[in-house]
Amino acid sequence: MPYQPTEKLGEWVLLNSTSMQSATSVRLCDYPEFEWDLPMNLREYLVAPCEFGGPVALVQRGTNYIVMFTSFGSQLSEVNLGEGSEKVKYMCWNTQAEQDHLVVLLYDGTTHFINVKGESIATPVKIENPHIVTTTGNGMAVVTEARKVVLLECQ
Repeated sequence: MPYQPTEKLGEWVLLNSTSMQSATSVRLCDYPEFEWDLPMNLREYLVAPCEFGGPVALVQRGTNYIVMFTSFGSQLSEVNLGEGSEKVKYMCWNTQAEQDHLVVLLYDGTTHFINVKGESIATPVKIENPHIVTTTGNGMAVVTEARKVVLLECQ
């Protein structure tokens, strides 16, 4: 079914009305058509969206070729981490720095730091046998197979 704008567009809508003091409300906004023309199944991709409508990074599972887009779908850059390198395991954005940087963890534990232009901004860091990964807002926390916790923070 095609997108149909609501008649409440631009109005504040209460999500719960137990009391006005603790009510949660949202404002519905409409945007022009997105430029996204993705002829792909997103289930086959790792997606790393940046906060507050920032850039979005996509990498097809089992590859190391990353494409970055604006939140409206305009392509920003492409990054190929190399033919011989391991595949991407996890991606997140460092959102605490002055500029957003993509943090990319490969299956072999190599961690890359990339700006929105697709340029490497720091020497890659190696983490031994990454197992579980989550973002911290300023980097990532990694639990290794040896059950050690590694906190990688970006400056």
